[in-house]
Amino acid sequence: MPYVSCVTSQNLTGRAEEEFKAGVARALAEVAGKPEEYLFVSIEAGQTLFIRGQRLPGAVIRVSLIGSLSSAQKQEITSRLCRLCQDQFGLPGDAVYVIFEPVSAGDWGWNGRLFG
Repeated sequence: MPYVSCVTSQNLTGRAEEEFKAGVARALAEVAGKPEEYLFVSIEAGQTLFIRGQRLPGAVIRVSLIGSLSSAQKQEITSRLCRLCQDQFGLPGDAVYVIFEPVSAGDWGWNGRLFG
């Protein structure tokens, strides 16, 4: 049950949002074995972000999922998400921050029950 939240300063078209969601789904399926059928993605576009003390274009992406990933998996997902932001949002890699948040199954609820 991965949840990926993206906050970006960029104003996005529906197509860019769809392409971002598709790229996130591919990355998590191919690298982490997480199927899209359980994926939640939220995008908050047009937000004010201060990066390095200045109002600059950028994005912050939070990847929450049950369990943990290896360093190699996190590196590959980070690389793919930064590329997605460049391709879909026009942002350079140094304007994109990716935060991984592992969650225990007992701390994640769905359909009236906890996973763990």
